[in-house]
Amino acid sequence: MDADILCLAFMKQNLLLLMSCIVIAAKAQTPPAMVKDVYPGAQDGILADTYLAELNGKAYFFGHPNDSTYWLYESDGTDAGTVPVAMSRYYDYNEPNFRKWNNKLIWVGNDHTQWDNNQLMISDGTSGGTLPLIQVDASTAINSWKGDGFAALPGGFFMILIDSSESCLFFSNGTPGGTKRVFRPTGTVYYSFDLYNVVNGKLVFNINNDVYVSDGTLAGTQVVYSPSFFEHPGKGMVLGSYVYFSYGDELWRTDGTNNGTTLVKGPFESQPQLLAVTGNQLFFVSSENSSGAELFVTDGTTNGTHLVKDINPNGSGIMAAEPLLGIIGNKIVYVGNTPNEGGDPWISDGTAAGTFLLKEICTGTGSSYIQMPATDPVKGFVYFVAEQCNQSEQLYRTDGTTAGTIQVNSVNIGTTAFTTLRPINGLVYFSTIASGIGHEMFVTNGYPGGTITYDLVPGSGYSNSSEFTLIGNKVFFTASNNKGEELWSSDIPVISDVAETVADDWSAILFPNPANNTLTVKAGNLTVETVNIYNTAGQLLQTANSSTIDISLLNTGLYFAEVTTTKGVVRNRFIKQ
Repeated sequence: MDADILCLAFMKQNLLLLMSCIVIAAKAQTPPAMVKDVYPGAQDGILADTYLAELNGKAYFFGHPNDSTYWLYESDGTDAGTVPVAMSRYYDYNEPNFRKWNNKLIWVGNDHTQWDNNQLMISDGTSGGTLPLIQVDASTAINSWKGDGFAALPGGFFMILIDSSESCLFFSNGTPGGTKRVFRPTGTVYYSFDLYNVVNGKLVFNINNDVYVSDGTLAGTQVVYSPSFFEHPGKGMVLGSYVYFSYGDELWRTDGTNNGTTLVKGPFESQPQLLAVTGNQLFFVSSENSSGAELFVTDGTTNGTHLVKDINPNGSGIMAAEPLLGIIGNKIVYVGNTPNEGGDPWISDGTAAGTFLLKEICTGTGSSYIQMPATDPVKGFVYFVAEQCNQSEQLYRTDGTTAGTIQVNSVNIGTTAFTTLRPINGLVYFSTIASGIGHEMFVTNGYPGGTITYDLVPGSGYSNSSEFTLIGNKVFFTASNNKGEELWSSDIPVISDVAETVADDWSAILFPNPANNTLTVKAGNLTVETVNIYNTAGQLLQTANSSTIDISLLNTGLYFAEVTTTKGVVRNRFIKQ
């Protein structure tokens, strides 16, 4: 098997030479291809801003084969297997098309009998199993739903729907008879109607300045906090058995009961902005004692709620509207701001000593305008796009260390060209503009030299690839060429990487990769002593004492092989077909 081995040498202690190797397998892959030309010719066969959804190993999307009909489609990745399921379309282009619950798809749209009115729809992926949950009539004229207005329980789901021009709370058990409105606000919704989360079997939500809980029934929907002054409650998050929320300049929590709704701490000098829960603590942004906006943390107690570190004593240490970039273990990666460095990636474990700058992307006081964060759960990398001092945007990633915060690849020649980053199986898919080509598709493993370019429209044309979604062992996405915007698919490329240090100049190569029933390990002239196979969760699945391993009992997916020889240990990954 051919392979390019890129090695970065460094000295550690007593001049011991260690090698950190990246192995990029050069195995031939099937290039991305259009699955089906749904609307023959140059017209778009997929509706604008459609989302892809996975259900039972197939892709689902909204398409139209002509100018007059719209359908829910399913696809198994073949032309013949891409077929209409039921006549339907979604309503709001600005909201996610699909929600998924109990192995069913849910959306607000219409079926072929009610083109002038919208309904709450559900589908099990079959024509007979696609039906409206709420029949349209004068009392339930469903127009749309609120973007954050969906919360799931094992026995049903809540959603906020626009009912006769008013936002109302509905509950459904997935059947028409079990779908009902459980709460209609009295008066005008001035500020917000948000679903926080489910805790202790009840939904916590707010309307205007009141906080409610609901068990899915009208009798079980009640106020748990109604202050005498008018403020807008902030976003809620679950820590332990409580939902935490900000109210004005105070931090509160509730367990879904009146007696269990209590003040944690306040007043602060600004409304707490909740960021993330890691372990037994919740991070948020606020200010006190003229600190400016800074990072705070709470364990749910008054004494355990405090400023983490004032990184900008004469200003605000956090200026980004959405500062959270991701979570690595029990630490958060966020955008911090200092007078010397400007806005750059920081990391914090909730202590002052464990809060520090990861990398100054734009040298000096300029901001790097960090955006579009995404976390790869396989490798634990947090990816983000940053601007290099008013120059082009570039892709970065961090493993939570200063040395591990790097620019992945230099591809972008514009300033606002990246699309949403989508982590899939230890890789990240995205599209952007690169020198010599248009707006095209890229896949990276997070290491320099580990990025593949797919020029779907050769030359300077734009494919505008997006909506990368793992379904089965393929990645489905939408793209456009001379056939309009249609459904495409791609094999998962093999871009193997090894981030383990070893005590000499050697590496382990796994082949074939992907493999079916047998995996072979080659470590140069060294003898392979043991090979441990792990899944992506780090669980040891099997151990072999030879260079040939029977993997026939493994399920299809991504795995890691830990190879031990007399020279040391190295890890590499492989795909089981």
